[in-house]
Amino acid sequence: YIPARKAIKINPIESVRQSNEIKIKRRSVKVSPLTQKLFGFEATLSSKNFKRNKRKYRTTVFSLFVSVVLFISASSLSTYFTDIVEAESQDMNYDVAVNIFNYEDRTDGEPFTETEELRNKLYNGLKSVKGIDEFTLTQQMGTEFNVDKKYISEEYLNMVNKERDGLADKENELNGLFTYNFIDDDAFRRLLKKEGLSEEGYFDKENPKALVYDMGTYNFETDNKERVYIVPFLNTDNLSSTIEITEILPWFEENGEEYAFYGETVVKDGITYYVYDISRDEGEEFDESTKRYLTEEEAVNHINVSIGAVLPEKPYFLGHNTNLIYPESVKEKIMLDGYWQTHAFILCEDHSKVSSDVSRLIRDIGGDTNNVSVVDYAAEIESIRALVTVAKVLAYGFIVLISLIAAANVFNTISTNISLRRREFATLKSVGLTSKGMRKMMTFESLLYGVKSLLFSLPASLAMTYLIYLVAADSGYAMSFYVPWDKFIIAIASVFIIVVLSMVYSIKKVNKENTVETLRNENI
Repeated sequence: YIPARKAIKINPIESVRQSNEIKIKRRSVKVSPLTQKLFGFEATLSSKNFKRNKRKYRTTVFSLFVSVVLFISASSLSTYFTDIVEAESQDMNYDVAVNIFNYEDRTDGEPFTETEELRNKLYNGLKSVKGIDEFTLTQQMGTEFNVDKKYISEEYLNMVNKERDGLADKENELNGLFTYNFIDDDAFRRLLKKEGLSEEGYFDKENPKALVYDMGTYNFETDNKERVYIVPFLNTDNLSSTIEITEILPWFEENGEEYAFYGETVVKDGITYYVYDISRDEGEEFDESTKRYLTEEEAVNHINVSIGAVLPEKPYFLGHNTNLIYPESVKEKIMLDGYWQTHAFILCEDHSKVSSDVSRLIRDIGGDTNNVSVVDYAAEIESIRALVTVAKVLAYGFIVLISLIAAANVFNTISTNISLRRREFATLKSVGLTSKGMRKMMTFESLLYGVKSLLFSLPASLAMTYLIYLVAADSGYAMSFYVPWDKFIIAIASVFIIVVLSMVYSIKKVNKENTVETLRNENI
């Protein structure tokens, strides 16, 4: 509609002769003398060409601008959201898992407590299952400890300050979730060998050293928006050989009544007391007579953890947490009171067959299906990876399509503009401009196209990348903003390649024409 409306208003004779295409004043095409000194007379001609007909050049520059912004934005979108999808599968490094659950009170009234005999049967049975490449039997317990801030990572402190109104700056200690992992001795020795560590100190039953892997997943929710952080709890770059952690007694029993700690402390006569009380229904008032006060010696357990080494990568049998890893043979010295679970994590090729064989093994050794589960995690991982692949195919397919459309658009615009200037080039040749001078002039013109378009498109692309980051971060996973520099470099190189190729193609076509015939022809 716009070109048609414009064409209606133009005098047909003027349109044929193109006498209305260029209307300029001397001042409007003035070029700095520095341009000619630095780049020569041909550069001055290129600059004047830009200034005398800005409308046509703006069209090409705008085409390049849109192309670059779309390319970088689509690439950033793909990168950020692929990271989110892959974060969903970060804990799934094994193929099949066996989980044994301990229930103190089942619905049928029969308690189930995992026995040493069942663990041994499972361990020996897994050795005989064909198709298992490697497995690790582990007993796990998660417990909370208070840790001095000097042992805590900067990333965790920043997260707590951000989500808990500067709590990390107000406290000397922070609460962290630790997971104790006692793995079978053979698996522990394989892990030491893989990491290039000696066995010295790790099998010491009096004061065993622990391997540490620390990378936690933390969730916060405000106004129905969930934020997920994946950061280390401990400052693993500056851990001493021994760190002290403290555990507050969560509850105790007195005269058949359970008293729990709800986080309240009081100071009386310079002594800190930890306040325990019985559980209450919602809305029920607390009675001072039911409170119990324990001193720090009674309520707080101080534990020294000997650190042998910090693992740089997560072993397949661990989750994202602050993990302390010990061989099973030292568990009697380390084990705490609490709720333990046994798991077997398996690596294999044919996960479907192994999962079926392990399920049969559980039945053969007397495992109750209500308390022992076999999970084929590899099947879930395949689904997630398929989702990532589909996302990448769609994203990069869109990027390629956008790039091809942009290249064709710019190529067509530049070649059309040059075709319209055939008589201009013929005139320049007739007054002495050589082929070398023509190439130099068009090279500088290509640079002007590229530089002007990138001058606007790169900042706009950076802004779009940041907006995409804000949308991605709002999905829940806390991630740092990063600039896809490789995409920026590709975009910059592509702009100049497309412009130069367009120029070369068009100039070759123009050079094939007869100069005299072109000057005689007043038509396009």
